[in-house]
Amino acid sequence: MLQGPQRLRVCVVRLVALKDDAAPEAREFVVSRSLTELAPPAAADAGTVRASSESTLTPLPLTLAGATDKAVDFVRHRVAMGDALSAQSGFAALVDLCADEGMSHFPIQPPSKSADTDLASNATLQDPAVAPPAAGPETIGLDGAPASAALPAAPPSPDRPDTPAARGAGSPTSDAAPAAGDANPARWHFPLAPQWLAQRKPPRGEAEAVATLVAQFAPGPWAALPAKQQARRVWRVAERFDAARRDQAAQQRLYRLVPQLVSLLESGDDLLDYTLAWALARLQDPGAAQALAALAQHGRSEATRGVAAYARHLLLVRAGTPDEARAALAPLVSVRGALLQHLATLASPAVSQAQRHTARNDTQRNAVREAVASLGHAQALALIDPTVHAALGEALASAHWTPELFAAVRQVYQRAELAQDWALLAVLHARLERDRAMPQPDRHPSAYRDPRTGLYQTRWARGHDHVRGYSTVARDYFCTRTLRTLRRLAEVGHSEAPQLAVALLLALPSDAPASDARFRDSVYAQAHRWSVAGLLLLDAHPEWRTHNHRLRLGNHGYPNLREDALPEQRLDGLQPLWDANPQAVLQLLRTSGNRLVQWVMARALRDQRDWLAVLPPAPIGELLASRFALTAELGLDVVQAHLARARDATERLRWWRALARSAHPRAAQVLAQDLAPHLAALPQAPDLLAALLYSPSASNRALGYSVMPMNFSSAGLDTAPLMNEVLALLPSLDDEHADAQAIAHGLQQWLAGAWAGCAPQVAPAPLLALLADPALPVVQVASTWVALHPQALAHLPASHLQALLGSPELARRVCGMRLLASLPMTALREQAELLFEGSQSPSADMRGAVRNAIERLAADPQGHAACAWLAQRLHASLFRSEPAEGVHADTLALLLPQPAPAGRASPSSAGGPNRPPSPPGLADPAGGPAPLAAFAPGLDADSVWRALQAQAAGAQRYGALALSQMGSDPYTLRQWATLGRHADVDVRARARARIDALLSPLSATTPEQADALLPLADSLFDDSQAYARQLLGERLPDSALSPELLIRWVDHPRDWVQALGRQRLMRHMGAAEASLCLTRLAQHPSVGVQQFVTQWLLALPDEPAPQRAARLAQLQPYFLSVLSQVHRGRVSKTRVQAFLRQQIEAPETAAVVAEVYARQVVGAGRLDQPQYMAGLRDIAARHPQLPLPCLQWQPPPARAPRTQAADRLGQA
Repeated sequence: MLQGPQRLRVCVVRLVALKDDAAPEAREFVVSRSLTELAPPAAADAGTVRASSESTLTPLPLTLAGATDKAVDFVRHRVAMGDALSAQSGFAALVDLCADEGMSHFPIQPPSKSADTDLASNATLQDPAVAPPAAGPETIGLDGAPASAALPAAPPSPDRPDTPAARGAGSPTSDAAPAAGDANPARWHFPLAPQWLAQRKPPRGEAEAVATLVAQFAPGPWAALPAKQQARRVWRVAERFDAARRDQAAQQRLYRLVPQLVSLLESGDDLLDYTLAWALARLQDPGAAQALAALAQHGRSEATRGVAAYARHLLLVRAGTPDEARAALAPLVSVRGALLQHLATLASPAVSQAQRHTARNDTQRNAVREAVASLGHAQALALIDPTVHAALGEALASAHWTPELFAAVRQVYQRAELAQDWALLAVLHARLERDRAMPQPDRHPSAYRDPRTGLYQTRWARGHDHVRGYSTVARDYFCTRTLRTLRRLAEVGHSEAPQLAVALLLALPSDAPASDARFRDSVYAQAHRWSVAGLLLLDAHPEWRTHNHRLRLGNHGYPNLREDALPEQRLDGLQPLWDANPQAVLQLLRTSGNRLVQWVMARALRDQRDWLAVLPPAPIGELLASRFALTAELGLDVVQAHLARARDATERLRWWRALARSAHPRAAQVLAQDLAPHLAALPQAPDLLAALLYSPSASNRALGYSVMPMNFSSAGLDTAPLMNEVLALLPSLDDEHADAQAIAHGLQQWLAGAWAGCAPQVAPAPLLALLADPALPVVQVASTWVALHPQALAHLPASHLQALLGSPELARRVCGMRLLASLPMTALREQAELLFEGSQSPSADMRGAVRNAIERLAADPQGHAACAWLAQRLHASLFRSEPAEGVHADTLALLLPQPAPAGRASPSSAGGPNRPPSPPGLADPAGGPAPLAAFAPGLDADSVWRALQAQAAGAQRYGALALSQMGSDPYTLRQWATLGRHADVDVRARARARIDALLSPLSATTPEQADALLPLADSLFDDSQAYARQLLGERLPDSALSPELLIRWVDHPRDWVQALGRQRLMRHMGAAEASLCLTRLAQHPSVGVQQFVTQWLLALPDEPAPQRAARLAQLQPYFLSVLSQVHRGRVSKTRVQAFLRQQIEAPETAAVVAEVYARQVVGAGRLDQPQYMAGLRDIAARHPQLPLPCLQWQPPPARAPRTQAADRLGQA
């Protein structure tokens, strides 16, 4: 089976017998499961194995019937969740599931049984695109060297029959069920039931048509036919022959034409030889192999020789003996490694990108040419080698179609049609539908107009060779040819018609966005502009029928169909084909991810009510599990009809299981209603209870947990069967499923709750094997289960634990830490370093698991040394930046007790009294004592002070918690005032309380104590600021406030502290304080402080002029600072100017004032400059002896007396 969106996970399920020498009825079996995760094709290590694991689906041995049922149920459950079964051998119940999914996935050869392994049967879930052939003596080596047998074993046939009638049922294409090695592994096979093929009647009119066709090969009519008509008749023989119905009379008549067709070789033109090689390969008569070998050597054209060689290989593989096929393909087997390398070159993203540009280096160009030349050999080897076949499909699906490559693609297409390799044909058709015909030129492009069609064509010249590239004409031709082939096969009732139709529809894109915004909400969004969608899905739509043939290739907009409900009338084309093959419709509904396919095919299958009524629960359950609502409703209708006819709970049980695996909301309602009268019998059906727990529907899971008996032992029932069923279904979880995590979480809660005591009832070996499962939900549940299983813990392999702890996925490391926390104490004591690393993880689950381990370690007397080391490391980590949110909080919860915040519930009680228990290792940090409290370092006063003053928030919180546990007087009053501005609210509250206690009574507060409170004013928090305002402004007595302290308040950077200082300082107004205030605050830059200082100018004491001059000189910077302000401080300026004008009476003070005025008169504004000039003039007038270099007195010039003549002249 194939798992994952890219199908890169290989799952093999085997039935293994435990006792070979026991009697058949006493033999016991187990179901094993192996998973291999492969690298994607785009990765550097494409095709290599990245991870592998082994586990079992049966914790206890079972009988053959029980083990087979267990394996079948598991495979069907996985298929219902989106996986695809690619091959099976020995499981008859899985025949209807063995099909491919997607256009680029191919079947693989069923694994052969090894000589040293006793396997009753096996079913393989693997990726055919990269999976190597099955191991064993019949395997081709990965290095390209031929193995002893490169082909599957042929059916036993001692002598090769010489006539068609002699082969009969022994032929690989007979109606009998083929053996494990009969089917061609490179041929896509749709799982039509063998009994259906055996009972199928020939199409109406086939006998007459075949008789008419055979009659034209008589000598007379044949000679009368033109050459082209002869080739057409041979082509019709190859087209009509159906190997699945070869025992019917009409097919036998065609088969008996082989000798005549061989005789016609090289009797006509080259086209006739080409069609003859095609027909001989289709008729599958090994006697024609020699004639085809001769044609491969002497054919007229390269195309004829190539198709003849391929037809011979195909004939020997399908109808010849293994020795003949092995001998024919031996040269190709010897170069298998080189062919795989060439195919990988074409599929490489780097080479594909380089092909889109003309500037490629010679190495890449040569590699691409060699790879293109090897496509024919690879396709021939793919007939027997599924790995080569898968690599060929991947290369053609991803490589850029250059003109050189497209020439080889033409041949690959024709040979795939010859071999009826519909998987490969679907890959090519999908490329034709999806890729626009606009290749980049490889060499020199030249355009010309085709006279036949009138369209422009592009050719790329390479020397004298002209290679036609991937043009629009070529695209339309091959698309039309594919659809024409399908129509012709459907018209003649060929058994390959449904297989080709299914392959083409599976190639439609799944979950792809609409290429046109107009159809984004339409059911047709994913199939827009696909011609195959029109032919097979919308051919009966009225709008579709109005378009002509060329528009059917997808060059127009299709109807905007809604998927709210199924259409009233069927819209699908080729309706007789689908009506005759309901298995094909069912397979499309089970495997296709295209909305249009689901919408149309669900309506088509709804008409097959009688056929649906006889289907077993498994395929109906897959319809129910579909993510498409209309498909699930179709399955639900069928189940409801069965439930209505059921008579008792035994008949209903199998349909209950199908309902339990559905995600449809109405399916959960139907199941709950139908189960209600039978709840008492549920403990007798542990498989149904387990299916409910794993249901993708949340309602079904809730139903399972609600009806789960809380105590099986009280009812006299054993819980071991239920636990084994739950364990058996655990590998079915897939991390890519939408509800996998929810299912896993529910199982973890269930295991850790009331059923924790039942966890040890399963065998430890299969449980431990699941720890290496590639799916994360499986590992999460398994780790929780192992932690509750003492015997499993005792036998836990060290490799499993190391792999989990060293995983790059954080979730897997969490699982490993949970297991580590549950180990015995002897092992846990040695993992202190690992526990510390886990405590710093960004995952809360990881830190919870570490806490659980540390709690166990702290309770062990011999683990105290490890606990002390851990406490030191954890304490040091608090002084660093926090790695992720919550890390420091969890670290603090390990070191010191956490007080519950008032008015808020602790996290442990957030879920209420009905909160489900947490899985082991998911402890809640809050709500319990700190496990390392006895070993916590740094609890002395100096260490706590260092922590409180640290930059890291974790260290500050650690200091706050430690401070709450210390004595009442660890620090001085100044330190408490400093802590009053701390970022932690608890620290600030504690500091305020201690300050009040140290200052009691306040009336006895000393100036030294008041001075120590100044750091409190630097707080940025509202609570501390309000406390400081009240304490400093109102509560402290005046006796405790010295002028020096108040001046420091006025000089404080905080505005409210300055205002408070000015307010309290006014109470100490005096001569001594005025001089001190002016001296200390003269240089303060604040306008408010400068204005406040001007009030103290008037309070200066009376003193002699020399002393006043010295004081003024000392205050000169203050005067200049106030007077130099621009557009502010007008009140202060006015007061200073008035004060200075009063100080010019004495020459000593006038000199200082003149110096201030002299500096200001130069740069002052127009409003102040006249005052300074007037002041200087007054000084000069009062004290002419003072040197004033800024003023120069010039007497007015002497003027002559005016005469009367001048006066008259002036009047004139």
